[in-house]
Amino acid sequence: MCLFMGAVLINSTPRLFRFISGYVVGWTCYILLRRVAVRCLPFVEERLIKTVKLKTDPNYEWIPPVGTDQVDKSLDIVRYRFL
Repeated sequence: MCLFMGAVLINSTPRLFRFISGYVVGWTCYILLRRVAVRCLPFVEERLIKTVKLKTDPNYEWIPPVGTDQVDKSLDIVRYRFL
């Protein structure tokens, strides 16, 4: 939503002041991104840890949420590229 409204705001300002509105929109989106990352990162880390334990230890009991095949594939790709 921030990006869409930011694009509308940037395009609605006069050309002379677009760089100012661009900086304001960019910083706003960055601040919102950091807030979301801080709140979501613990859940993502917990899920990654549980998934790794489930795949390595056959006695570990954790049932992943249903319908997450694509999410598991994406997590595997991220894990192999960045971890």
